[in-house]
Amino acid sequence: MGDFNAKHSSWGCDVDTRRGITFNHHIQRSGYRILAPPTPTRYGHDSASTLDLAISTNVDWPCTATSISELSSDHNPVTFEFTTTTHFFPPPNKRYTHMKTNWGKFTQNLNIPDNFTLPDANTPEDIDEQIAAFTDRLHQAYTIASKPLKHNDTFYISRDLNQLFNERNRARKIWHYTRSPADKNTLNRLQKQIKKIIIKYEQKQWDESLACLEAEDGSLWKAARDSRKKAPPIPAL
Repeated sequence: MGDFNAKHSSWGCDVDTRRGITFNHHIQRSGYRILAPPTPTRYGHDSASTLDLAISTNVDWPCTATSISELSSDHNPVTFEFTTTTHFFPPPNKRYTHMKTNWGKFTQNLNIPDNFTLPDANTPEDIDEQIAAFTDRLHQAYTIASKPLKHNDTFYISRDLNQLFNERNRARKIWHYTRSPADKNTLNRLQKQIKKIIIKYEQKQWDESLACLEAEDGSLWKAARDSRKKAPPIPAL
């Protein structure tokens, strides 16, 4: 990461300079990933451009880049925050990510007089305690009025894989229109390429989850116990 002094529309600049075009071609050939903030990092007298950025490889964590308007330099400091954890865990048997909420029931839970009383705080500590209690009651009301929804496994989609998805969708539309065997072959090739990348990514995640299992915190024994469980038979409808 640093000041690359290269301008290109791929990372939010208004113009494409010769250095930026060369740098962008190198990024695409090498399979790297550009990490740039959505706002400019250098401000001149009558111009603003994004010159301070980072490149990464083999880092699949979502990243948030932020240009901070501080210090006296014409270049802003830039922070890169990765959404990651110290441990990887295998996916549970039941996979839920979204909640379906009955907002009418949620409102009824909030209207119970015993759950919410008029706050009376005299010190900052009282304010913190009452805010925490109020937040807990809100979460309780939301949990009671919500139920999880099943969904298919999802994972972070890198920029390269997202581009393959777009090409696959475009190839599918072309094949639906032409019904040409050559277009069908192009669609099948993209499908196989995407499938290989997804299988490789899932295997990598599983290997990392196994590498982080430890006997001290009980994660090793829990994973072993879950792996020995037999799936219950599903009766025929």
